[in-house]
Amino acid sequence: MMIRVVYHNGRYDMVNQQALDRMIDTGTVSHFRRSSGWVTIGRDQVRMTVPDARQPEIERRSTH
Repeated sequence: MMIRVVYHNGRYDMVNQQALDRMIDTGTVSHFRRSSGWVTIGRDQVRMTVPDARQPEIERRSTH
């Protein structure tokens, strides 16, 4: 799914979820559009979908 974003210079673009996550993390975008309306980075709550690299992966396979 493509998501509409606004850069700090006012330019609009469409990006995928992974690109949006990177842009939010690096401060590249000022706003993005979700189904409920426009989100302002730094003012509105933003939930990241990228897993936290500090959390170790849990081995779920049997070791026997």
